[in-house]
Amino acid sequence: MKSRVNLLDNKVANDLSMARKKNSRGNKNIFITRLFFLSLTIALFAVVCYFAFFQKSTIIYLLDKYKLIPRPETFSELYFSDHLSLPKTINQNEPINYSFVIHNLEASDKNYPYKIYYISGDEYKLLNEGQELVKQNETKTIAGYYTLNDSQKKYAIYVELTELNQSIHFYINN
Repeated sequence: MKSRVNLLDNKVANDLSMARKKNSRGNKNIFITRLFFLSLTIALFAVVCYFAFFQKSTIIYLLDKYKLIPRPETFSELYFSDHLSLPKTINQNEPINYSFVIHNLEASDKNYPYKIYYISGDEYKLLNEGQELVKQNETKTIAGYYTLNDSQKKYAIYVELTELNQSIHFYINN
């Protein structure tokens, strides 16, 4: 019996020894894997730091090129300065006085070409055209007048900023 017990003890001891050796190899593999990923992380961090400090202009250029950097929103306002006093009805040969405002909310000074015209039925007539330089964050008021010489029933006076494809208008009954 003793021999069986000794044999059993030897087998258990042998198995334990093999398990320790196996576990030792597994620990070495885990250590090497962790060391590899730590080295990779440090290298990646070094590359990011290099680009962040030494290639900053390149990064900013690429972010701007792909529109990933916020840009200021720019626009222009076009409106009649006193829309409540615009004429609704008018007699023949009576002048129509109006004024409109251009408000520049673009990022810089801007030149605004404009056209003023009236439409009546199928008739289109250019009344005035010009251009105004409006500085950034400022407004410019432009006055206009027109005298109706014909007896059409309904007119529309249009003001258009031609480059921006923006327009306003009002109607007049004769």
